Order: sequence, then C-alpha cells, then structure tokens
Amino acid sequence: MAFTAVTEIATQPNRALSSEDFSSAGELRPKLNPELVRAQLERVLSSALFKTSTKLSSFLRYVTETVLEGRSDDIKETSIGVAVYGRTPTYDPKLDTVVRSEARRLRSKLDRYFDEEGSLDSIRISLPKGGYVPLFEAVATPPSVVDNDLQLKEVPAQVAASPNIEIRAKGRNRSLIVVSLLSVCLALGISGLLFHRTSSHWSAASHISPLTSFPGESYQPSISPNGKSVAFSWNNGGSSYSIYVLQQGGKPLRITASSGSDIHPVWSPDGGSLAFLRVSGATAQVMMMSFPGGAEKELFALRSGRPWGEDQLGIRNDTGPSWSADGKGLIVSDTSPSGRGLGLYRFDLNTRDFISLTHPASDERDLNPSLSSDGRWLAYARFSSYDSSDVFVSSLTDHKELRLTADLMDIQGLAWSADSREIVFSSNRYGAYGLWAVNLDGSGPAPIPTTGESAIQPAVSRDGRFLVYADSALRSEILKINLEQTGSAAAPLSIAPSTRRSHSAQFSPDGSKIAFVSDRSGKWELWLSNADGTETSQLTTFGAASVGSPRWSPDGKSIAFDARPKGHSAIFVASVDGQVLRDLSPKDQEEKQPAWSPDGHWIYFDSNRGGSMQLWKMTNTGTGATPVLKFAVTDPRVSADGNSLFYTDGTEGLWQMGFDGRPAVQVPGLEHGRFGRLWFVSDRGIYYVNIDGDRSKLMLYDFRSKMTRPVLTLPRDPLMGYPSLSYSTVSNSILFATKEDPRSDLVMIGFTR
Repeated sequence: MAFTAVTEIATQPNRALSSEDFSSAGELRPKLNPELVRAQLERVLSSALFKTSTKLSSFLRYVTETVLEGRSDDIKETSIGVAVYGRTPTYDPKLDTVVRSEARRLRSKLDRYFDEEGSLDSIRISLPKGGYVPLFEAVATPPSVVDNDLQLKEVPAQVAASPNIEIRAKGRNRSLIVVSLLSVCLALGISGLLFHRTSSHWSAASHISPLTSFPGESYQPSISPNGKSVAFSWNNGGSSYSIYVLQQGGKPLRITASSGSDIHPVWSPDGGSLAFLRVSGATAQVMMMSFPGGAEKELFALRSGRPWGEDQLGIRNDTGPSWSADGKGLIVSDTSPSGRGLGLYRFDLNTRDFISLTHPASDERDLNPSLSSDGRWLAYARFSSYDSSDVFVSSLTDHKELRLTADLMDIQGLAWSADSREIVFSSNRYGAYGLWAVNLDGSGPAPIPTTGESAIQPAVSRDGRFLVYADSALRSEILKINLEQTGSAAAPLSIAPSTRRSHSAQFSPDGSKIAFVSDRSGKWELWLSNADGTETSQLTTFGAASVGSPRWSPDGKSIAFDARPKGHSAIFVASVDGQVLRDLSPKDQEEKQPAWSPDGHWIYFDSNRGGSMQLWKMTNTGTGATPVLKFAVTDPRVSADGNSLFYTDGTEGLWQMGFDGRPAVQVPGLEHGRFGRLWFVSDRGIYYVNIDGDRSKLMLYDFRSKMTRPVLTLPRDPLMGYPSLSYSTVSNSILFATKEDPRSDLVMIGFTR
C-alpha cells in the first residue's frame, strides 16, 4: 500500500487524521504515513515538556499506537487505566477518575508543546475533549517564520524575535508576541492606558495580560520607578536562576550569570541600580549593580546557614533585599545573633553597619520585607511555622508593631500601594494563592481579581497604574522504585497520580499501604492508597491550609500527623479506617512533626508549650507531656531499637542522641552534609539525599559498617521541603516526591481610574 510522501504532507495545511481515515478493518488509509506519525510521537516524547512525565508519555504512546494499529475502538477509559496506570480490569472509573484527570493534563501539555517547542512541526497530535482517540494533523509551516533569523544575543531563540514578523503559528512565537505585548503595555502605561488606581478600585481591572511565556519558571517581578522595566528571576527551564530585565522595546536582557542562582531583584529608588541575592548551597551574598551595564559589587553575606536551594524558601519566599526609601540602605531577613529565628535588619551602604528592625520570637521568621514609599512603615510576613504567617507592619518612627491579618496562612510576597495606605499580599487564605489588599488599619482584606492557577509575589508600580505578579503552577507526584540487590532500580511507578500536588509519602510498617499528603481535593488533606497506588481514599476533611508529616504507628493501625484546621498547628492521630481522629494538642499551641517510639507508647514532637519551640514527648493519648530538648529539631526519628533519637537542626550534619543521658553527636561521616527533610531511618541504616551535592543520588549510611554507599540514581530530583523519602524493608522499595512540569509566568494587571 502506497502512502503520501513527506513533501505532500507539508503542503496540506490543517488536515486532521480522524476515524474517516480508517477502513472498517481499522487499517490506515493512504493519507498520512504512520511512520511519520510515529516519528512525530518520538519528537514530542523526547521534548523537555514530556521527558519527565513518564505516565503522560505512556498515555500518549498507548493511544497513538493503538490508533496506528487500526484499533481505535479499543481505546476506552478502562483500557487506558489498565494498560497505562496499572488498574485491575474490574476497577470502577466512576470512583477512580485517574484517566479523566490525566487526559486533561495530556491535552494541556500537548497544546503547550505545539504552542511552544513544536510550533514549527509539520504534524500535530491532539486529544479532542470528550474522548481518548488522538487526532493527527498535517500543518503547513509559515514561510514568514522559517525565513527569519530569530537569534538575539544573550536571549534564548525561543524568547527573542523582531516585533515586525508576521506570525501565524504559536509556541516559540507566542513568547515573542507576549514580549511585544509587554512593550506595548509598558509604553501605553506611561501614556495613560493603564489608568490610575484608587484604593476602592483594586477590583476594577482594565485588563489582565501575560508578560512572559517562557520555558521554565519566572519569579519575583520588580517594577522600575519609571514603570518602563520589569526585573525578574528566570531559570530558562534549568535548575539555576539569573536576573533578567524586560524593557520597553520587548527584549528580555540577561544581566547576571553565576555558578549559583541570582534571585530577589529589586530596583533602587532612583532606578539606577539593582540589588539582588546570589545564592549557592548554604551561602548567600547581597549584591548590587548599576543598570544598565554596571559591574557587580558584593555588599555582604547573610548569616543564615539554611540551604538556599531547599523547597520554595529560596525562590517563592522573599528574604530581601529591599531598599530603604532614601536609597542609602538595604533591608534583609537574616538569622538573629542567637542563631535561631529570622529578623529584619537594615544595612547602611555608607557605614556598613547593621541595625535590627524587628524582634521575632526565637522560632519565628520575618520575611518579605517591603518599605512604604514615604519611608514610615516596614511591612513583612511573620511566619510562626513553615507555612503559617500573617501580615505585620512596624513604624520606623516609634517602632510600634501592628498585626494586620490573623489568618495563619502562607504568604507568598507583599507590596505597598502607591499611596502607602494599603498592602497587597499573596495568600492561600481561601485555598489557591490569590492577591488581597489590606488597609494599614487592618480593615479588609479584599480580593484582587487575577488569572491563572495561583498569584504570588505582587509588585505595584510607583504610580499605582498596574501591578505584576507571578502565576505559578507547581505540581508534584510520588514515585515508587523497587530496589534490586545489585543497587540498581526498576522503572518508577507513579503512586496515585493526580493533576495537583502530592508529597510526604510514607510506607506502612508492613509495606502494604502508603499515607501521603495531597491537595487533589482542593485543600491539603491526608490520603491513603495501596502500595501500588490503587484504591486511593481521603482520610481527613479539614479544609485547612496545611497538613503534613504523616507517621505510621508501629502496629500500622494509626497515623500521627500535624495540621492547622483552626489556625494553629496541632498533632493529630487518625485511625487507618477513618473512624477515629484525635487532637492531642492544647488550644492555641504550635506543635508539629510527630514521631513514634518503637513500642507505640510515646510520640515525640516540636512544641512551644514552654514558650519557645522545643522537642517534647507525650503518650499516644496526649497525656504526660515532657520536654526532651531545649530547642526544636526537624523530623525526629527514633531508632528501631528505641535507644536513640535522630534529627537535624538546620545546620550541617545529622544528629544522634542516646536516651541514656549521653549528649547528642553528629553521625560519623555525615557531619558535613545537608539533608533537608530527605532522610529516613530503617533497621539497616539511614537512607538520605545530600541536598548540597548531587540530589539525584540516593545514599545509605550502614549502621554495621558505619560507612556510606550509593544506592541508586533517582530518575528525577526529589522535592525539597517535605519529608518525602520513605523505605520499606518488606518490599525493598523507596518512595519519594518530585516536581512535575513546574511553570511560572509573569502577569500584568492594569486598573481603571
């Protein structure tokens, strides 16, 4: 049977391969060469968008090959569930909607691929809504795109272009259109299209439009005083960030390059300089450079010893710097002289002196510093735990401190209104991250309309005509790998996949169940599944901002965890059958990160019952609470023999404390590593990932030999910031969470008068 040649396909625009292209026997009619379709499939699956999405790639390969084999009628929801997601043939898709959820993600990812990286491909693969049979479309390539050189010095080809090119295709060129749109928006903003904002008109947006649509993640916008430029951090799809500037004219300009990451850019009040943070491992330097074209200057190093690459604290949460109103100083969040807590400090550019501005408790962190334009007020978010915070302001004249919100939710950035009467902040106070405006007297907060999945890190123009925020979409999934005796790994299995975020997975003692945390219901809750990810069920219904740190009881009948359904973090114990849920914490105390003793009688946890955060223990019924250490620790774990306690404390190394009165010591050989929350104590040793080293390397510290050895190379880097590493002796398997297709773009909102 003859098939059309490649040249013929290229001249047939918008020709879709559908059921009409197949005979009754399911054979492909001579209109598109199946090998061309297969080649296009491989091109899609090898792209940056798909190569880290193993399940979606398997989904697309299965339905594509089934069609090419002439078996379109075999493509059903249940057949996909069985073939791709390992469901049993008798599973009920009405109860287990994984295929429908994954199909939505696949459609979106295909659209994104052909809008960006595959915009010039000659064959387009799509998955129409309402079904699972793919369509194959031959698309003509626009000559105007092919014939033009789109290279721009220091800017990736997919970002740079001449605004005069007539573009019909999307994708790489969509980025160019958006950049041109930025030029128009900024130019018209200066001339009056982005109208003046009044305090009562945050909700009266004249338009909402994207500023960036680049590969990877763009964060931390900072608007220049004249409103003509936006500085931001961008990773270009990689692991490190650099500072870029979008100027009137539409070309993103990379202005920094280092071996680490450059984040948190902020314009000086006169617009002549940019300050930013350069981070690498456990070090962070505040830098400054003139713009445009100035040399970099290192100002000072932060005392904070926390690993800057860990979780979202380096990228999504802001430690500063922030400029003083007179441009003579910088405000940063840094460790207090006691070594615990994060306060705000002013660095004088002339005298190089540090002045303390806020005085949080030893277990609190003041982040997101922002000074009002009149120089009278300092706004910031005070965190009492990882994701529990409120908006505070402090007067720089009488040092009076005011608390403007009482949500105890996660705040991801804040900025002052142009008249210094309101503070715009990002919060998950109603679930997804959105923008809110609160008055200086604490009245409000009122929502600000946004678009996208989440709105974080707002920046307001000096004249109040527009604001810019980051629309961030972070997804994570749980992977399970069966370890072979040789130390290699089998193909990873995605556990209970969803279109949202999952992490903190832990094996039950017998290895038959998995407890994990997910926001697939719209809020963070505790979930259960079988060890293969089937029969997923929701164990809690808090509707709260945060649930975390699940730990199985030794008998496998209960799970201890922390949650904040009433504004404060508390220790809960839930029965696996969902019939019993007990709150073990006193009212209004902060308690988190439980750990069971091997006999199941005691639960260790961090608490502020004694004032500051310390390590305590109580019985499994919540009685007999007793302090254990005079300071808080991270992820305490009791050894299998019950003789010692392992923990980390935010510094280098992993610590071991004997219950016989011996002082805590660092585990030999692990003194200089940083493990975040990626370590797990088993009966044979400690599995861990050194987050200061190669994060793809899973290591084992062997209790018998007191030596470390590599176990395997993980297929993707593990997710930071959560206790997302677990090992089962029964199945010789590990669990870990990993990011999936992270994305963040900048969005502009203009306001009416």
